[in-house]
Amino acid sequence: MSRPLRIAAAQCVSIGGDLAANVATHTRFVALAAGAGVEVLVFPELSLTGYELARLRDGVVGPGSAALARCARRCAPPGSP
Repeated sequence: MSRPLRIAAAQCVSIGGDLAANVATHTRFVALAAGAGVEVLVFPELSLTGYELARLRDGVVGPGSAALARCARRCAPPGSP
């Protein structure tokens, strides 16, 4: 028998145009969710940019982005490099 998958949605305050602060907030949510056994955590679109469409280009990051490195490490399965 398979075990249930724990999924959660995050709702957090974002600061317009402050990618670093928003990534830090997301990272805290990831840590809290992991501690609660959550395996899939979703955030609202544009939460990294602070929901400001005019600043959308400023918040574009790729999967290997240094801005997301700390959060990505938090998201990696245990034992990952």
